[in-house]
Amino acid sequence: KFRILVFLALCSVVSCAFNLEAFPARQCNAAQLKTRREYVLEPSRKLVLRGGSASPNFEEVGRAYVQHYYGIFDSNRAGLQNLYQDCSMMSFEGEQIQGAQAITQKLISLPFQTVQHEIITSDSQPSASGGIIVFVCGNLKVDGSENPMKFSQVFSLQPLPNNQGYFCYNDIFRLNYG
Repeated sequence: KFRILVFLALCSVVSCAFNLEAFPARQCNAAQLKTRREYVLEPSRKLVLRGGSASPNFEEVGRAYVQHYYGIFDSNRAGLQNLYQDCSMMSFEGEQIQGAQAITQKLISLPFQTVQHEIITSDSQPSASGGIIVFVCGNLKVDGSENPMKFSQVFSLQPLPNNQGYFCYNDIFRLNYG
């Protein structure tokens, strides 16, 4: 099987109504970034991120990230901590959370036992400083419910030092009502 290395950490972009004093300036330096995460993307080819024989394109990286993130979320929410960094930030239904441990604790504490995400659309675009923006729309079912809830989520992936891959710097999650 071919494998790729993608360095990830989930994070979130902050909304306008946000107390800046509650969240000091977020800057990740090389010492803060954790080790890489390896996972299977596609058995048909190897994709080396940033500086290998095959340069990734933003759509491939976005698809790989979405597949990996929701696979972990649906099977073991505690495993998501490996995707975050201390400078990561999440906005979950308007609540801002900073740091890998705090974000993971929020996701673990959600009031359901099981969840199943169905991705309807996923769009990716390159962003400043070599990053990638990923926008996801889909359905989710919790605790075996027959009625799915609609959701939207945005991820901002940023490159790791020395072109070693990406981590997620920002993450915004919203349920879609109406």
